[in-house]
Amino acid sequence: MNKKMIIILGLILVLFTCAGCGNAVQSQIVSASEANNRNIVAIVGNHSQNLIPNYNVASASIQSCCREEGSACVIVADGDPYVATGDIIEIPERVKNLSSAKVKAIVDSQTKQLLDLMETSYAKAEEVDLLKALDLASREVNSSRFVGKTDVYIFDSGVSTKYLNMTMLDLDHIDTASLISILQEKKMIPDLSNCGTIHWVNITDVSYELSNAKKQGIKEIWKAIINAGGAEVDFLSDPATEYFEMSLPYVSKIPNTIDAITLEELTAEEMEEDLPIVFSETEVGFMPGKTSFIDEKMASQNLSMLVDFLNNNPSKKVLIAGTTADWGSVDYQLTLSMDRAETVKEFMITSGITEDRIVTIGLGSDSAFYKYDKTSSGELDASVAAANRLIVVMDLDGDLAKKIMAGEYKRGEMFE
Repeated sequence: MNKKMIIILGLILVLFTCAGCGNAVQSQIVSASEANNRNIVAIVGNHSQNLIPNYNVASASIQSCCREEGSACVIVADGDPYVATGDIIEIPERVKNLSSAKVKAIVDSQTKQLLDLMETSYAKAEEVDLLKALDLASREVNSSRFVGKTDVYIFDSGVSTKYLNMTMLDLDHIDTASLISILQEKKMIPDLSNCGTIHWVNITDVSYELSNAKKQGIKEIWKAIINAGGAEVDFLSDPATEYFEMSLPYVSKIPNTIDAITLEELTAEEMEEDLPIVFSETEVGFMPGKTSFIDEKMASQNLSMLVDFLNNNPSKKVLIAGTTADWGSVDYQLTLSMDRAETVKEFMITSGITEDRIVTIGLGSDSAFYKYDKTSSGELDASVAAANRLIVVMDLDGDLAKKIMAGEYKRGEMFE
């Protein structure tokens, strides 16, 4: 082989080698481009009891998604969460070599379309299964259609009423470790490992009053769930104040907490505010399954304060309600709680209060004063059950007593 031929073959080999390098480089460039894509998934809570959120909080992320020609997904949180568009939104690929002004106009237009979609995608089903909505979001983030970084936003109050039903949880004293254990056992913790930090806007913003303790309980629950799923959460402060004007599907409320009168505060003015007087099991306790007092001296001391109050306010009449833990049949609970209320009535009559000033009712565990008292295995939780064995006294002419006698309060609307 002559020298010229060797040079030619060498050039051919170099060209083939470089062609291969070019393909590899091109492949790496495509891969890097995909890895740098910006996507967005938004869970919107446009449902009853929520306030209208400010979706502009996510504008920067939406603009990045549109600029990078990524993908977007809007999920509506209601009783049966759904993807608002029926599928993800692929941001249309733009023609190359456009001016920066034209690109900006396109990005602004696409951003507005996505914001409009978030604002106008309303709940269709009653209640809210926010855990399912979060799981739906995690499935989208982890799917092959979302390549690169995905920003996740939640615009919702965080009040879930289906499956994870917060209307039945003691939000003032929530045990997040036990709750997470139950959800993990049932495989209900969504895989959020690819979500990084979830941005949560308007958590606890509802159209009715919530105590600070309940708001904190809601935040602790979702922080624990998101952390257990492998992500972090950033609760953004941007309080919502506007109400939805249209009629949206029904969503249960978390019961408000109304302060009770302590024994030392028994005054006519307090009773005028229609606040209940709650005697706990330690103040007026009964023998298990019976109507006799555990400590007659203690019960007599505490009930005597009520007797003194009624003697000093002869125009007042009272409703005495008995409650129980959720143990035994409904009939058993109603009978036992009524008999215990009657025992208190008898004590007051014996102490000089006329019978016409006292009305009794037995509520069992199906009452506004009930706290969920079951363990994860369905057994009675003794520590919580004790808080359900109460004697509650209220002004017979007040709205509270009238509503309780009419059965207008739902189970679990707990007054403390």
